[in-house]
Amino acid sequence: MLYSISMDIVTVRIPATDFYSLFAEGSFLKMEKTETEYYIDFNADNVLIVFYHFPFHRRLYITCNPAKFNNKEIHVLEGVDNERSVLVQLQGRAFDRFKRSLDFIKKETDNTCFSLQNEFWFQMANLMRAGKNSTLNMKTVISRFVH
Repeated sequence: MLYSISMDIVTVRIPATDFYSLFAEGSFLKMEKTETEYYIDFNADNVLIVFYHFPFHRRLYITCNPAKFNNKEIHVLEGVDNERSVLVQLQGRAFDRFKRSLDFIKKETDNTCFSLQNEFWFQMANLMRAGKNSTLNMKTVISRFVH
């Protein structure tokens, strides 16, 4: 007898629009493309990071499944099909630092970073806000959570 493991999925819809662009990072499951947009499925139980680029404005949200975080700040984000709890919001230079650092974080954690504790993301965001996202500082935070 085969048993299937049910996994919650969150889908991000990336529209073709000139008003803003949207990008997402998380535990990738699959992607589908239509003529005008992309639909990307992620594991909803893990952290999902959503990047928005507007003219002269950029903002990102580090989010988690509300069931996994005791947070009354539940949001519906543009392009995301499920409600998410927002752990961290970054904009401006902190956004840029985070975006540049994310590839390093993924590499150093063998892409397991999206399943790490929320505290990991709080600490990484604080490094970005303070402009202290050196390789050494990021490796120090990563070593506290990846064993």
